[in-house]
Amino acid sequence: MEKNVLIFGLGQKGGISSAIYFAKQGYKIKITDLKKKEDLPLNRLLKFKNISYRLGKHSFNDFLKADLIIKNPAISWNNFLIKKATKAGKKISSQVIIFFENCPAKIIGVSGTKGKSTTANMICELLKKKYKCWLVGNIGKPFLKFLPKIKKEDIVVAELSSFQLEDLAKIKKSPSISIFTNFFADHQDRYKNLNNYFRAKSALFRFQKNNNLFIYPQKDLLLSNFLKKYKIKAKKIGLPIDGSENENLAIWLAHHLGIKKSQIKEVLKNFQPPSGRREIVAKIKKRTFINDTCATNPQSSLFLLKKIKKPFILITGGLDKNLNYKNFIKFLNKSKKVRKTIFLSGSATEKIKKELKKNFKETNSMEKAVKMAFSFSKPNDFIILSPAAASLNLFKNEFDRGDQFKKSIKKLNKKVNNLKNRL
Repeated sequence: MEKNVLIFGLGQKGGISSAIYFAKQGYKIKITDLKKKEDLPLNRLLKFKNISYRLGKHSFNDFLKADLIIKNPAISWNNFLIKKATKAGKKISSQVIIFFENCPAKIIGVSGTKGKSTTANMICELLKKKYKCWLVGNIGKPFLKFLPKIKKEDIVVAELSSFQLEDLAKIKKSPSISIFTNFFADHQDRYKNLNNYFRAKSALFRFQKNNNLFIYPQKDLLLSNFLKKYKIKAKKIGLPIDGSENENLAIWLAHHLGIKKSQIKEVLKNFQPPSGRREIVAKIKKRTFINDTCATNPQSSLFLLKKIKKPFILITGGLDKNLNYKNFIKFLNKSKKVRKTIFLSGSATEKIKKELKKNFKETNSMEKAVKMAFSFSKPNDFIILSPAAASLNLFKNEFDRGDQFKKSIKKLNKKVNNLKNRL
């Protein structure tokens, strides 16, 4: 039993649950993070006397003293401290590795560039009609928080990012049932090219067995072309749909696992996408506010923006992930639906601005962005946060960005109502 555990990179949720998981088992925990105490959510950890901290910097001595190092998924296996620790013979693991090594239940893994969270959430809601179903993973539900409660007869639906799948590749494990929603360019700041990005994603199916199941949309041509490069042992179910019809993937699996048509219809009728995915937040003075903060690449944003039929004000931009914005810029320049574009400052914004032919505004404040959007809007317009970029230059993560959007809308609503009451 490893007695000294080092949590390398606390993050916002995953690292917290890792620390609690091991602390409750009596391990001696050390957390190391480049952020300072005031920038980390430490409140839930303060009651544990067996947790210590090194914040604002790292010391390799902490790595040498550790029996087990738990790596945050955002930290690459090529990180120099990880490499040094591996060379020194240290055991490196992660939340997802520990979960897959110890989970007693069947795991359904969901990945793809877009639609992972909505698909995983939908599958779990459908399966609850027959099973005890746990939703975990990149959707904001940390693996180790739920692991002690899961039983053999349950089913787990795990949303898996490419970073988490990199971890699974280290132990050569894939889910027994895997769903690949779609594939296109993202995270090109971490991966040199699309081949490397897909290689990371391929751990979703690469280690499956003959009696496992792999489900994907046949008409997603880029995905289908990449799949041809791999020998897949699992039974392949290529559904005759494109990469945007994620509901069909969930419905097929629900049928396969014994959920009745009437039950499926009932669930879908009441289903709401997870927070931050095309989420209708509020309506103020006949303006509809939509939170699409989880659209962190241009193609994800375009999925929504092309579907909107009415004029809209777009709040977009942020940190670049070395992505191609050609089609996104073309849409902004040509679409008559875009009444105004308001940028959140960042390297992606700088890239887009160079090619933008229309007038725009820019700010590093979400509150100001919402106020400006409202001032440019007209009744029946949409005001949409769909960044097409990463968030870490201005926010803690994309969820914090969405939360700031909602808070700003509440402030605006209060101001509008106060003004109305004075008149």
